[in-house]
Amino acid sequence: MPQCEMCGQDSPLAKRVFLEGTMLMLCPKCARFGKPLDGGAKDEDGNDIPVDKAPAAPKNIPAPYTGRGRTGKGPGDYLDQGEVVLVEDFHKRIFDARNKLGWTHEELGRKINERKSIIAKLETGDIKPNDELRKKLEKALNIVLTERVGPPGLNIKEEKRALTLGDMVKMNKK
Repeated sequence: MPQCEMCGQDSPLAKRVFLEGTMLMLCPKCARFGKPLDGGAKDEDGNDIPVDKAPAAPKNIPAPYTGRGRTGKGPGDYLDQGEVVLVEDFHKRIFDARNKLGWTHEELGRKINERKSIIAKLETGDIKPNDELRKKLEKALNIVLTERVGPPGLNIKEEKRALTLGDMVKMNKK
């Protein structure tokens, strides 16, 4: 059954609608915000025709972007996989890895071309590493300082459905 790309509701009466420069499949409630592409596909009694029996969209209108079948990085990949962030205990991981190797602040600083005071501040959590410094630390200490997190309050993989525009609005309100 088609799902509304705006509110996420399953709707057998979903319509192809052109909204803000994009073709979307929308339920009748959400479709009122755009221009129908099917010519408002209706039967002889004026009832909406289910999408699988409705006429096709015009050829010059691009198909909606789904993010599926893509490789590499892009908007679809970001939404599907989440965001990469610095772990909360980065300072502990740096401290533990340095001590395990038996290095002093000065020795680690020399290996990654940083001052020992920077290493000390990182280990106390007074400063956070930028991406360049994080990568140098990860390589020298053989540790991981990042993790992938999904959108707050929403786990798309658990819900077994695609992210909708309505989900994005909910995420922005939190």
